[in-house]
Amino acid sequence: MRRHNRRRGTTLAELLVAAVFLGAAASGLIGSTVYTAKRAEISRKRAVVLAVMKNEFEAARAAAKSSSLSPSTRTVTYSNGGKLANASGTALPTDGLPMSTISIADKVTVTRKVTAISGMPKLFQVEVTGAWEGDSSYASTGSKTLTLTAQVRVGE
Repeated sequence: MRRHNRRRGTTLAELLVAAVFLGAAASGLIGSTVYTAKRAEISRKRAVVLAVMKNEFEAARAAAKSSSLSPSTRTVTYSNGGKLANASGTALPTDGLPMSTISIADKVTVTRKVTAISGMPKLFQVEVTGAWEGDSSYASTGSKTLTLTAQVRVGE
C-alpha cells in the first residue's frame, strides 16, 4: 500500500481574504489615529486660548481689588509665531503650566468687556472672549471662539 504524504498549507484564496481583513483593520486604525491627532491639536489650541483669557480675566479681578475697574472694552491680539506671548513679545504667565512651552503660530484675539450692572454700583460683569485663527483643515471641527463671563465686585 502506498501512502500519500500530502502537505496541508494555506491556499492563495485564504491568504487574499486574510490580507483584505488586515488591510481594512489597518485603514481603520490609521483613520482613527489621524482623527485623534486633529482633536488633540484643537484641544491644545483651546488650552492656549484659555490661558490667554485667564490672564485677561485675572487682570480685571486685580483692577477690581484695587478699585480701579470701570466699564470698558479692551481687545488684544497675541501672535508672534513662537512662545505664548503678547504682540510686544512679552511672555505671558501660565502659573507654571507646561503651556508656557507650547508655541502658538496662530493669531489669538482676546476681548475683555466690562459693563456696570444697573442698580449695583460696585458690581460689574466681565466677559472675556477668545478667538483664534487656524488651519482651514480644522474649520469644520469645533468652535474657534470661547467666552468666559463672571461678575466682579469692586474692592473685594
